[in-house]
Amino acid sequence: MIGRREVTGVGALAAALLLAVPGCAQDAGPADLATAREAYQTGDYETAVETYRGLARAGIDYPESARGWARSLAITGRYREALDALEDAALEGAGVQLDATRGAILRVIGRTDEAERALRAAIEAGASDQALARLELAELEWDRGARDEAIRLFDGFIDFYNTGRGLGSAELSAVGTALTYLGRNDSQLFHDAVRAYDEAMAADPGNPEPRILSAELFLSKFDSREAGVLLDEAERRNPNHPRAILARARRAKFDGSYEAIELAERSLEINPNDPEARAYLARLYLDLEDVDRAEREARAALEVNPGSLAALTELAAVAHIRGDADGFAAARDRVLALNPTHADLYEALA
Repeated sequence: MIGRREVTGVGALAAALLLAVPGCAQDAGPADLATAREAYQTGDYETAVETYRGLARAGIDYPESARGWARSLAITGRYREALDALEDAALEGAGVQLDATRGAILRVIGRTDEAERALRAAIEAGASDQALARLELAELEWDRGARDEAIRLFDGFIDFYNTGRGLGSAELSAVGTALTYLGRNDSQLFHDAVRAYDEAMAADPGNPEPRILSAELFLSKFDSREAGVLLDEAERRNPNHPRAILARARRAKFDGSYEAIELAERSLEINPNDPEARAYLARLYLDLEDVDRAEREARAALEVNPGSLAALTELAAVAHIRGDADGFAAARDRVLALNPTHADLYEALA
C-alpha cells in the first residue's frame, strides 16, 4: 500500500508512458536505440546525442528518440541546443509529445510561463509522458508558492500508482518524488517514496537516476550511510552524472568533509550551466566566508536562470554579510516576488 489506498497494480496509463524518457524499462527495440540509452545511462553523453539525433531525424522510435536527444544535451547544460533539437525533431501534429521535455528544460532556465504552457499542453493532450509533465508542473507550482495546487498534483500520483499496472522506471521515480513532497505533511509517505524508488531501480537496473533520487531523500533525512551506498551504486553505472556528483558534495558537507567544494566543482565540469550546482557552490563559499566567490557563483547561476530562488537567496545572504542593506532588500524582494513562502531565504540568513 502507498498512502491510504490499496495497490491493485500500477498505472493503466503506463503502457504509453514507457516511452517517456531515456531509462524507461521496455523492450530493447532496435540496436541503435539500445545504444543511445546505454550511452545516456553510463554518462557517454556525446554518443547518446549523436545516436538519438540520428534516430530522431530519421523519425525512428519517435518520440523517445527526440526526447532522448534533448535530454542528452540538457544534462550537460546545452539547454538552447536541447530546445532547438526538440523543434528540429517535432513531427507535424505530434509535437505535443515533446512538450513535457520542453517544459522541463524551460523550467531549468527560468522561463516558467513558457514551461507551464508546455507542460499543461502535454497534460491536456494526453501525451504519452503526461505523468512526467504533471510532476514538473507540480514542482513548478511548489516553487511559486502555490502549495495547494502543487499538493493536489502530487496527491494524484498516489492514485496513478495504485490504479494501474506496468509503470516504467521513470514513472515510478516520478511517484517517489511526488511522495517526498507529500511526506512533509505525512512522514509515513517518505517510506512509500523509498519503496517507489526501489521499484524504479528494479524496473530498470541500469538506470542510475532513481538511486540518485533515493540517495537525496535519505540525505534529507540525515542518513548519510544509506545515501552513500546508493550514490556508490549510481557512480558505478555512471561516473559522469552531474546530479549524482552534486549529491556527493551535499553528503560530504553533511559529513564535514572538505571534499564538498571539489565535488561541486566537478559536477560543474560536466554541466557548467547548472543553476542548482552554482547556487550550492555559492553556499559552500559563504560557509568559508569567501563572499566574493560566493557572489560570483550566485550571479553565474542567475545568468542561466534569472529566477533561481537558490541563487537569489545566496545573493541576499552575500549582501547581508556585507552590510549592504539596499542589495539585500533588492535580492529579498526578488525572492518574495517569485515565491512569498520561500522559507529558505530566512534559513540561509540564520
